[in-house]
Amino acid sequence: MQSPLRILRMSQELTLSHVAAAVDIDPANLSRIERGQQIASLEVAEKLVAFYSGKINELQILYPNRYPNFACLETVEPVKTVTEVNTNQ
Repeated sequence: MQSPLRILRMSQELTLSHVAAAVDIDPANLSRIERGQQIASLEVAEKLVAFYSGKINELQILYPNRYPNFACLETVEPVKTVTEVNTNQ
């Protein structure tokens, strides 16, 4: 299982080095956080949420096993309104 954090980073075609530099942590630490081998501090989780502009939240970073079906916003189909559904029938 890939963590929500890793899925998001890869969907945006960002490297570990790029994200780590932006949030001021070591790339190896970020890699361990993404693989679930290290727990992010709340400070790092908040920096990652800010870096990704809210496309992920602190809980998804701190507890990745609780979000096995994470889909980043770019890959989720937009929700149709009732009007759109009715006109497509």
